[in-house]
Amino acid sequence: MEEKKRPDKTILVCFLLLFILFCWGSYEIYLYLTTDEKERIRQQLMVIRKGCAEGDWQAISDVLAPNFKDHLGHTGVDIRRFLMALFYQQKRTILFDYLQIDIKLAPNKKKAKVFFTASRRQRKFQKNPNPEVEGELEMIKKDGEWLILYAKYKGVEEW
Repeated sequence: MEEKKRPDKTILVCFLLLFILFCWGSYEIYLYLTTDEKERIRQQLMVIRKGCAEGDWQAISDVLAPNFKDHLGHTGVDIRRFLMALFYQQKRTILFDYLQIDIKLAPNKKKAKVFFTASRRQRKFQKNPNPEVEGELEMIKKDGEWLILYAKYKGVEEW
């Protein structure tokens, strides 16, 4: 009597794990944007920076999604104080002169995650200062524009 060959269990388990990782990864892994998309999001963030400098809160509000919130429970109205603390002091001088932005796009190309660090330069020739503020923004694309939906950050002391 001939015995049926069963597939090795380790091979089946490996395929199952790879399948699960692939499915999970398609939702969690963010791909890098094209240069055009990255530039559009950078422009939106620069609108915020310019709005802080000029006190143009309408320009900032236009970049925030209507249902914006942050990890501390602040809504779009409260975010102004965070942005002021992040980019400018009350005298409207630049508080952080080093801003690094890393932008990644979700597979559906309708959401993006923006990771940023901001810091002061201690010395004139210092290239990589230690970040004083780190954060993450989740942005959604609506009607061709990128809007900030959610913000998570640490290091902002002045509220």
